[in-house]
Amino acid sequence: MTAVAFPSLPYAAGARRRVREFRSIERLVVASGAAAFGLLAGALLAMSVGRVETPAAIAAIMLLFGFAFHMAATSFVEILRARAWGGAGLFALHMLAFGLWPFQVLLFNPASLEFWVGLGALLATLAAFLWLSAAPARVVFRTSAQAALLAALTAYQGVLVAIGT
Repeated sequence: MTAVAFPSLPYAAGARRRVREFRSIERLVVASGAAAFGLLAGALLAMSVGRVETPAAIAAIMLLFGFAFHMAATSFVEILRARAWGGAGLFALHMLAFGLWPFQVLLFNPASLEFWVGLGALLATLAAFLWLSAAPARVVFRTSAQAALLAALTAYQGVLVAIGT
């Protein structure tokens, strides 16, 4: 089967071209869109399901957090293999905030400011990495999926705190 080209459409010739790199603002837009989708999904889940039993909540959170941490570790290895030392340093800060966040969740009350500082550090290091490094498209998509998962977890907890359940 042969492909049909439409010469009147200027984008038809490059339709099979794969995205290999983003500009810095495009990296932030992709990650922000994924995080917004995660926020919406987490908020809708919290409003529809409400608070679940503790063992089920811990199992779901550990599953999602583990998957997000796996995506972050895979991105970190890919950045190190590319020898992008500046991006690796920024992503190492993100991994540090990512590793400390579960402990902060366990130690502080969700209604306190200290509970949310870890999330702010996590998202700030993610945004700094995406803005300042020249990450390949795979890393951007993987990091955006990670941001969506973390935003969903945060929105779920935030809605539960806001409605007081």
